Amino acid sequence: MNEERLIQSFKKGEIIYLRLTYIMITITVILFAVGLYAVKMVVAIPAAIIEASAMFLYVNFAHFFYGIGRIIYYASKIKPLSEKVSLKRSIISLILSPVNALVLYIAVIFIALSSCAA
Repeated sequence: MNEERLIQSFKKGEIIYLRLTYIMITITVILFAVGLYAVKMVVAIPAAIIEASAMFLYVNFAHFFYGIGRIIYYASKIKPLSEKVSLKRSIISLILSPVNALVLYIAVIFIALSSCAA
């Protein structure tokens, strides 16, 4: 029974991890659009938004390393218990996370540049 609970918990974690990745991508796209708009219209973005965007970049890095930890956890604890458990959501999140970090980094640069230009 304990093994089944562990497997179900991992499956729920997979769904939550992928949804969190999609939410982070959405926030990154919004920040990228705001940064692009601010640079194009020469509008100064408040410093608090710049700081929050930079902190969000660190959250993205933590998200990536958490994904690596999930894969290691799967290989050591979950896979020996059941072959039916899939790791595809963590793999998708792990692939999207560096791409998201790159786009977010460009967005942070745009947002920071808008403060210099205005």
